[in-house]
Amino acid sequence: MAINKKHLRQLQTVILEEPKRIDMNHWVVKFLKTDRKNEFNIKYIPPCKTVGCIAGWECTLHPKKAKELGWSGLQKYYDRTATATTEYATTASTVKVATELLGLTENQARILFYPTAWPHFWYVKLNKTKEQTKAYAKVIANFIQEVIDTDGQNLDAEFNNRYGTDDDENEIEGDYND
Repeated sequence: MAINKKHLRQLQTVILEEPKRIDMNHWVVKFLKTDRKNEFNIKYIPPCKTVGCIAGWECTLHPKKAKELGWSGLQKYYDRTATATTEYATTASTVKVATELLGLTENQARILFYPTAWPHFWYVKLNKTKEQTKAYAKVIANFIQEVIDTDGQNLDAEFNNRYGTDDDENEIEGDYND
C-alpha cells in the first residue's frame, strides 16, 4: 500500500496555517462552549475551536470517507453541570481509520501517531518546543515531510529498530522449536 502523500500535505497545511490546531496529546477535540473550564487542559483554543493530532486531523479533514471506514466521529463530553462543552474522538476508531486514509501499515501508524515512538531526533526536537506554537507545528510538519520524502520508509526503519522485524521474530521462534 502506498502512503497518501496528498493527504499528508493537507495535514502539513492545516498544521502550519494555524499552529494552535495541533496538539499531539489529543486525537481531536472540538470546543462547543469556550466559556467553561477546559477539561482537556488544552492551552489555546484556535478560532475554529478544533484541536487535534495527526490522526485526528486526518479523520476530521475527510469526514465522509472516515465514517465510511468506521470512524465513530466526535462524541459529546459533558462537564459537571451536564452541559456539552466539547466533542472528542475516541482512540480505536481514529487510529484505524486514519491509518487507512493515509495508506499506512499498522507498524507505520504506530510510529507516526505516537511521538514517543518517533525517531529520537524528532522526539527530542518536539519536546523542546511548546505545544500549539509555530515551532511545534514546524517540527511536526517537517517530520511529515520526511515521511513523504521516504515514502514511509523512515517509519518502517524506526519500527524495526524499536521492535525488530518479522524475520527476527521468526528466528526467535525457530530457536525455541529446534
